[in-house]
Amino acid sequence: MHGAKTVDSRIAKLADYLATYAQAISYKRTGYRVDDIIENMYANIMKLAEELDIVDIIESLINSIE
Repeated sequence: MHGAKTVDSRIAKLADYLATYAQAISYKRTGYRVDDIIENMYANIMKLAEELDIVDIIESLINSIE
C-alpha cells in the first residue's frame, strides 16, 4: 500500500504543478513576467512525468495548454 500512496501523492503534486503552469501561461498572455514560474513548473512537471513514466501524455497536455 505504501507504493500506492507514493504514486497517488506524485499524481496529486503533478496536478498541482500543471494547474500552476497553466495559470502562469495565462498570466504571460496578458503581459505578466512569469517566465521563471513557467520554467520551474515545467521542470517539476517533467521530473514527475518521468518518474511516473507518462512523459508522452504530459507533453501532449502541455502542448494543448500552450
